[in-house]
Amino acid sequence: MQFSFATIAAIFIAGAHLISASPAPAEAVTDGDSTALVPSFGINIGSTFNNVVAWVDGQSKCNNVIIAARGTNFCGHSFNLNGRTFTANGCGGPLWVTEGSSNTFWANCGPLSEADECGVQTNYHCL
Repeated sequence: MQFSFATIAAIFIAGAHLISASPAPAEAVTDGDSTALVPSFGINIGSTFNNVVAWVDGQSKCNNVIIAARGTNFCGHSFNLNGRTFTANGCGGPLWVTEGSSNTFWANCGPLSEADECGVQTNYHCL
């Protein structure tokens, strides 16, 4: 059985989408009764011409903070939003965000595309 290059490429892309939809390996924080706690705010991650940036979901993209230089692996770099320190994790697979020096699970991230504002393109939404 022979497949065309286009067929193989389509299968590869479809498989990549399945992998990116997998849940993050981090475990959700619970309240002691095994009820998952919902983050108090969402985090959006995007890019400018030079940097990977983050901002609080629902606020202006103009209020972003730099995570890392664009074109570098931004996972493992800390950033601050609303007085809290976060770290992006899982680059190269499912993406998730942890909080603080203990790396407490905050949220899983999924792809998001929305209108550009202030030169910022949205790539992920974490909630």
